[in-house]
Amino acid sequence: MHGVLSFGAKISDAVRGVEAINIKTLEAKNFTKEQCQFSLKNSIFKKNKNLVITSAVLEFRKKDTSEIKDKIKEFLEYRKIRHPINFPSAGSTFVNPEIKGKTLPAGVLIAKCGLAGKQMGKAKISEKHTNFIINLGGAKSEDVLALMDLARKKVKKTFGINLKTEVQLVGF
Repeated sequence: MHGVLSFGAKISDAVRGVEAINIKTLEAKNFTKEQCQFSLKNSIFKKNKNLVITSAVLEFRKKDTSEIKDKIKEFLEYRKIRHPINFPSAGSTFVNPEIKGKTLPAGVLIAKCGLAGKQMGKAKISEKHTNFIINLGGAKSEDVLALMDLARKKVKKTFGINLKTEVQLVGF
C-alpha cells in the first residue's frame, strides 16, 4: 500500500487513514492520508521499516456496475496472460527503473540477463514474467533473497542499472 500504480490507478487515492504497528515497540498508531506521505512507489511505511500496516480505511468512488465488472474482467485477463498466477509470489519484485525519463521494465532487463527460469531451491524466476519470483512449494526466504541478489548483480553488470526492490522485506 505505497501508492503503487496499477492499470493507471493508485490504491493511495482511496486511502482515508491507516493503522500501523511499530514492530520494535509494538505500539499501534493511526495515520491520516497526509501523514502516510504517499508518492509513486513510496510512503512513510517504506521509509520506516519498523512500521507495518495492520488496517486501512478506504473510500471508493461510485461508478456504473457494468463498467466496474468490465474493468475487473479486463484486468484479470491481462494478469492471467502476463503474470505467473499459478504459483504464489509477492508480485513484482523490482521497481521498473527510470533512465533519462524513460521507464524500463525490470522484467525485460532480468530476462536479457538470461535469468528466466533460474531456480534456487524451490524459488524460481518466472519464465512468464521475469520480475516475479515464484514459490514452487516450500521455498525458503534465503532462496528468494539469493535470486533477488543475483538479478540485481546481473542487471548492474550488464546494463549498469541498480534495481530497487518493490517488495518490502520485513525482518531482514
